[in-house]
Amino acid sequence: MSMRKFTLLVCIFLGSVFTNAIAAEEEGPSVFFQGYYVEPDSDRPTQSRGFGSDLGMSWPLQGNWNLETRLFSNWIDDKGHYRDDAYRAGAALDFRYDLGPADRLSLYLIGGVGVVYNALTPEDNDTNAEVNLGIGWMSKPLNEYGVRLRGDARAVYDDFGDGVVDWRAGMGLQIPLRKPQKEIVEVEKVVYKELPPPPPPTDSDGDGVPDNIDQCPNTPKGALVDARGCQKKLKQDIKETLYLEFDFDKAVVRPSSYPKLENLVSNLRKYPSAKLVLEGHTDSVGSNAYNDKLSQRRAWAVRQVLVSHFGVDPARITAFAYGETSPIASNDTAEGRQKNRRVEAIMKATITQPAYQKQ
Repeated sequence: MSMRKFTLLVCIFLGSVFTNAIAAEEEGPSVFFQGYYVEPDSDRPTQSRGFGSDLGMSWPLQGNWNLETRLFSNWIDDKGHYRDDAYRAGAALDFRYDLGPADRLSLYLIGGVGVVYNALTPEDNDTNAEVNLGIGWMSKPLNEYGVRLRGDARAVYDDFGDGVVDWRAGMGLQIPLRKPQKEIVEVEKVVYKELPPPPPPTDSDGDGVPDNIDQCPNTPKGALVDARGCQKKLKQDIKETLYLEFDFDKAVVRPSSYPKLENLVSNLRKYPSAKLVLEGHTDSVGSNAYNDKLSQRRAWAVRQVLVSHFGVDPARITAFAYGETSPIASNDTAEGRQKNRRVEAIMKATITQPAYQKQ
């Protein structure tokens, strides 16, 4: 094929390219420029390495597919000497498939067909078909206009002679023909209508807990309740101490002490969990050993009256003897010694009572 025919073919090809570019303008076409290194096939007349460049246009198709058209040319260095007739030039139509999103670094697959004019030796010039296949990468946008770096490596089959396969690797820039538009999201207008407040929940017993979650309805008025609406219980410690005096050197309960013991027993019956402690004491007259035994007899005398006369369960009574070690008055006077001759009956109980709000 002559150079004139080749030029005509290139013009027809470029005309179709730019017509398609105009039609695809709304889809965001880009132009790109790449420089690349060429490793020619060993069957070519000129086997030295060379360099070339691409100038093309790319626009998106459906999905991740893109259509690219490009003009290319490369020069071959014959052992460091550039020769005017050692070059290749042509045009190609490629399809590119992006393997990742456009907003980050991603890989792509690329391949296509083209026509190439081989002018490698004065005796062997021809126009041939070529097919290329390769893999490349695309950087994320470098600025707000969407400029990106791109590079690829391809195997190129050239129908030159009996057919040859060249290898090329290059890198360049891809520049959008227009600034990328930000996505406009239409927000639906929402109209809020003010609704009347819901009626307050019913609280039949007035304890502050609505009926729908009140697990203890009809609690007394003024009661303290928990989150379930049940009345709270408070623990209370009760202690009552009764002093029973004895005659000198005696361990007999006086008749005058019985009414006091009856009141004590009444409280024992009122509080079934109550326990009773009897502590026997003496004045300082006599030896310590004697007084210890005397205080013990006095405590057991009170215990015997409570059990046999008033019917108190013995298991609820504990007796201790303290002798003369714990006086409550001076042993230097008759009145003081009388007060020290005693049994202290101490009732202790812990009760649980319903809790009410303070008035």
